Amino acid sequence: MIKRGLYLLFIITSIVLNSCGQYQKLLKSSDKELKYKTAVEYFESENYYRSITLFEDIKASYKGTPKDEEIHYYIANSYYIQHDYVLAAYYFDQYAKTFPLSDKLEDAVFLKAYCYYLDSPKYSLDQSNTDLAIQELQSFINQYPNSSRIEECNGFIDDLRAKLEKKAFEIAMLFYKISDYQAAIVAFGTLLEDYPGTKNRENILFYILKSSYIYASNSVNEKQQERYQVTFKSYENLVKYFPESAHIKEAKEMYQNSLKFKI
Repeated sequence: MIKRGLYLLFIITSIVLNSCGQYQKLLKSSDKELKYKTAVEYFESENYYRSITLFEDIKASYKGTPKDEEIHYYIANSYYIQHDYVLAAYYFDQYAKTFPLSDKLEDAVFLKAYCYYLDSPKYSLDQSNTDLAIQELQSFINQYPNSSRIEECNGFIDDLRAKLEKKAFEIAMLFYKISDYQAAIVAFGTLLEDYPGTKNRENILFYILKSSYIYASNSVNEKQQERYQVTFKSYENLVKYFPESAHIKEAKEMYQNSLKFKI
């Protein structure tokens, strides 16, 4: 059994080494047609690294020919399949700009936007790429308003906006937790303006109320009456939209404690 195992290992090693030797020999070759044919074979056998290397090597030689377009698309798809979404987005973008009359143009523009969507980080990280993904998806919708992918793209945008909303809420809560109540009031207010349909509206209104109440109560005497007016307005907003809020008891207590400052 040991001898048989060693023999099989020898056979496999020989095949691998022979394959590597042929690949290195091909890289040095000037036969661009053979390189193209082999690159396609590598792509179809899911050996994307070698496929990309060969396509990149011959890309300039085929510039202006029908194969130029095919090579660009193979490279972009290779990166996409390998989950390298940054490079995939770049190459789909290059494809769209280089071949604006291609019958694959819509696919390329969509896949570029989708790569940005897939590359969007979790909400706790910097969301610059999320903003970019929304821009790219909206750009696709504007460019192809009758596309069958519109509903899908809108769903992606909703996902990304939910992530941005969660990030904004966490930032506002951070201001609240570190007792920067003035910044918290502004951050929660901006959150409502940016996401008027938020499902978190009740909590946001409550924390605006609580932040304004604490901010006013900790203010110097000459500033208190002015700042408590924000508390009254915040209380009115909460009970208007959520008269049976889970926070209503605490909200009423803050309101009652502030009444002497009501104008």
